[in-house]
Amino acid sequence: MLGYPGAGDALPKGHGQQTRRRIVENASYGLHQNDAGGLSVVDLMKLADLAHGSFYAHFKSRDALVVEALALAMDRTVARWLDLTQGLPVEKGFNAVVESYLSSRHRNNLVRGCALPALAADIARSGPKRSVPLQADSRKSSISSPA
Repeated sequence: MLGYPGAGDALPKGHGQQTRRRIVENASYGLHQNDAGGLSVVDLMKLADLAHGSFYAHFKSRDALVVEALALAMDRTVARWLDLTQGLPVEKGFNAVVESYLSSRHRNNLVRGCALPALAADIARSGPKRSVPLQADSRKSSISSPA
């Protein structure tokens, strides 16, 4: 016995995956509000209400989390675009996406708005070391555009 209730108890199945997902989701929202360089590992873990000491149990590096969080944000953006355009002719679908994107509701939603304006300059400044994983990750996105 380690001296406190629950010490040594096994964690529920899938706990690690749920925790990782929580970290990625919170980091994704945090990155909308700050540039990627402005959030430390401690900051990113605070967003998920976790101790920073467990970070490396889930990610190889801070950049790995940033890439995954950006990919999640972009997947969600693409999913919203697909929902907006479902069943519409191409021209009307394009107009629906543009209207939604330029709306004050979207512009004012710092947490769920498009990640690109918040992160584009940071990604460009980060150089090839970070942009190569971003490019590779974007090619394996779980959401693809219609053919």
